[in-house]
Amino acid sequence: SPGPVIRGRVGDVMRLTMTNLTGNEHPHNIDFHAVTGQGGGAADLTAAPGESKTIEARLLYPGAFMYHCAFGDVPEHIARGMYGIIIVDPEDPLPSVDHEWAICQSEWYVGEPDAAGVAEFDRDALFNEEPRFVTFNGRTDALAGDNALQMQVGERARIYFVNEGLNLDSNFHPIGSHWDTVYPEAATHSANRVIRGSQSTLVVTGGGTVVELDALVPSTIILVDHALVRTFYKGAIGQIVVSGDDEPEIFSVGESDVGVAPVAPDPADSDTGGALADPVDTDEVVMPVGAFDPANAATAYTPAAIRVSPGTTVTFVNEDSVVHTVTSGASDGRVGRADGLFDSGDIAAGESFRLTFNDPGEFPYFCLPHPWMKGRVVVEEA
Repeated sequence: SPGPVIRGRVGDVMRLTMTNLTGNEHPHNIDFHAVTGQGGGAADLTAAPGESKTIEARLLYPGAFMYHCAFGDVPEHIARGMYGIIIVDPEDPLPSVDHEWAICQSEWYVGEPDAAGVAEFDRDALFNEEPRFVTFNGRTDALAGDNALQMQVGERARIYFVNEGLNLDSNFHPIGSHWDTVYPEAATHSANRVIRGSQSTLVVTGGGTVVELDALVPSTIILVDHALVRTFYKGAIGQIVVSGDDEPEIFSVGESDVGVAPVAPDPADSDTGGALADPVDTDEVVMPVGAFDPANAATAYTPAAIRVSPGTTVTFVNEDSVVHTVTSGASDGRVGRADGLFDSGDIAAGESFRLTFNDPGEFPYFCLPHPWMKGRVVVEEA
């Protein structure tokens, strides 16, 4: 099973002592993929049975990293469970979420269990890269059944995922959901771009990823390695049980009177001369908690329409738990069509976007990942 999760922050100095217990037979050490130094610290942590060694290392890069024994027969030591995860948070923390979980994928090179359930190490299987089991967090049931992860509709979760290997790449996929946000290679530095709306993300051996998902409907999300032999026959499976009220605008069964997702009023249907609603004199628009939900489309941008004079800088504030955009163009509630006038890019939870409107006119906008979110800025002389 994996070692303990270690966590720090960019700029921290990690002081770590490793003790090799007296009863052990071999020297051991630890290679931290998060550490800059000889062997990731392994050279100076090598300890014979009964010894302790200590290092200090400054954490330079944010992300989710592997650590493992790097002494002697390294493949066998990793295959026997000498590995773990170290999480290094960026200087400016990632947006807050409702849940954070650490998951590692690993491989078991063992023979048939005996009558007592004990399976001996199989060196031939290791050499041939043919594990008998592939697991999340060291067991076939670590994240399933009574151990399943739990969420409520409307919550958001972040998973720090490391593929300990030893040999196989992972194809991390949430059946019945999407990775709303992916930090490729678990490199959470602010200079890196995230991926939105991914179905599966590739995680190389000895690498990681950081993914986020939203609980949008009650269901059981199945976490798998989509090389599905590993899931169906070798144990790489986990569950996220989502509880809460149905969301028929997102998913329903059988015939329904549900049409398209509810959207903000169409300008053509209003009595206000083409505005989404009566414009409000203000220079701030808020995306409130729950704005991502189609049922809240009418208030997804609050106010939905504002009126400002030329030269006014408008601030768009994201108070929701997920990323939104302010993208110039029209949306029918299902598909948005950007016109290229302006685009905020991703506005993370808790962040804002400021834009100055100099020219008179009406400027519709929408959210790229949530096209039922629509708003408008009316610019006119006072």
